[in-house]
Amino acid sequence: MLISKHSVGEVRNGRRPSIETEVLFKGLDGYLELELWGRDKARAGELLPQFYTPGGELMKIPGAFELAMLKATKGACCIGCRHSHYLVAGSTGACREDGLASAVLPVTAPCVQEAPR
Repeated sequence: MLISKHSVGEVRNGRRPSIETEVLFKGLDGYLELELWGRDKARAGELLPQFYTPGGELMKIPGAFELAMLKATKGACCIGCRHSHYLVAGSTGACREDGLASAVLPVTAPCVQEAPR
């Protein structure tokens, strides 16, 4: 799971500004306690993956991203689906002092089954 912040840099000497990227959270090889793609599918969207440091310590997921990570995990565990999973920014458009969105409102598309051909 990689969460990053992208911004446009300064214009220097009349050249296009660069894109600056800041990594806010990076978790490798996340672990899910339950089988959210199988027998525990009803709990999908309720459980965050756990990430550990190379030393074995549990990494804290930033609170501002918990809801978005829940929805992303639910979408990733929806194996074989034919509907869309996506997130949109909060409708207020407000940002905190650190530049992060004050609210991320996840929206998932309804399950639309394709008609047989």
